[in-house]
Amino acid sequence: MAILFITQRVPYPPNKGEKLRTYHQIKHLLDKGYGITVACPIADKQEAEYAQALTDKLGVEVISAPLRNTALSYVSAILTGQSLSEAKFYSAQLTSLIHQALISQNYTAIICSASSLAQYIWDLPSALANSMSCIKVMDFMDLDSDKWAQYATKAPWPMSWVYSREAEKVKQLEQRVVDHFDRSFFISQKEVDLFESQNPHLIQRRVLAIGNGIETEYFSPKPIQEKQALETYLFVGVMDYKPNIDAVLWFCEYVWPSILRRTPHVRFVIAGMSPSKVIKDLAKQPSIQVTGFVDNILPYFHQADVFVAPFQIARGVQNKVLQAMACGIPVITSSLGAEGIEAVHQKELLIANNTNQYMEIIEQLTDPRRYQVVANAAIARIEMDYSWDGQLKLLNQLVTPEESPLVDIANATGSNPSTDSHTNTSTPGQCA
Repeated sequence: MAILFITQRVPYPPNKGEKLRTYHQIKHLLDKGYGITVACPIADKQEAEYAQALTDKLGVEVISAPLRNTALSYVSAILTGQSLSEAKFYSAQLTSLIHQALISQNYTAIICSASSLAQYIWDLPSALANSMSCIKVMDFMDLDSDKWAQYATKAPWPMSWVYSREAEKVKQLEQRVVDHFDRSFFISQKEVDLFESQNPHLIQRRVLAIGNGIETEYFSPKPIQEKQALETYLFVGVMDYKPNIDAVLWFCEYVWPSILRRTPHVRFVIAGMSPSKVIKDLAKQPSIQVTGFVDNILPYFHQADVFVAPFQIARGVQNKVLQAMACGIPVITSSLGAEGIEAVHQKELLIANNTNQYMEIIEQLTDPRRYQVVANAAIARIEMDYSWDGQLKLLNQLVTPEESPLVDIANATGSNPSTDSHTNTSTPGQCA
């Protein structure tokens, strides 16, 4: 049995959200005996090296081709009415290579890791489309159209127009995918519920939730400290990504000054690759450290006393929050940052949406007993609910429908088919 993954980027190294998720899906299905081919566009020489590293690591075949110039792709999107996302990740050469792969290999399923990638299997030559049968599966991850809409509300013109256009184009794309693919899933039930509330005409289509897991062998609890001074606050993320930038800037403007007045000798560590200029400039403050790329993130988790995730724009599940919880670090996050995470608020995951709430929680955490109760509860939650094998169990059924009829998939989620997931009226069939 063979599966073709089509991804926006090489899913290696598994060091950020989309790469991490797809890498573990591939690894999980390899362990179940599937043959895997990965098709992805390549942005630069570094990604070509990552493609070879993925082959060396997992033994999978990688089909790749270079992307066109980003500026030209955006012009093309405006002229043709495409979303910017589709144009950015399109490669004519990769399309041809994917068609050749579909001719030479009888795939059981095709899994796309973003709505922008559906274009690679929609426009197949009719002879090819009519000659094969396989399951089309879409991993939306997050509800991207809503994320673009959030961007639009916070940006001045003309970017507000750009983001609004993208939100509408991606929404249309998401609708088309759900209507035409055999299976679609998001990273959490929150995303599914939001999609269905915005698209009631598609409520009879089957849209499911498959979450992320955590490598608890790596993200292990930090040693228990005898004294519990809150000296180091941590944020981790790719630091040219707008939601991460906005989160850190909000924290530094509204919360960090109050923390410094309370405890002058604390430090805030911002760890993650590709910091933008506005993030680098924060390091001009003596109390703030901006690391840039780090080879091993675990020591930063183990040295931290508090993890903050003050998201003002967010969709999906924040892997960084799960990682911090696994390491036994109390996490203070916004309501948006907590969405989609199975955790008891104010016990396993601490919620703060303004400065006063942050300061109240920090005061509570200065009690060593309270601190350790929160840390232990977070670790227990991750161990109970966030293993990769447990999270990806449903993926096995999505790609092997002959072993588990549609009704069984609903039962596997523990959901009520009439409310949480819905019957797909189509039959798994042709890939175009």
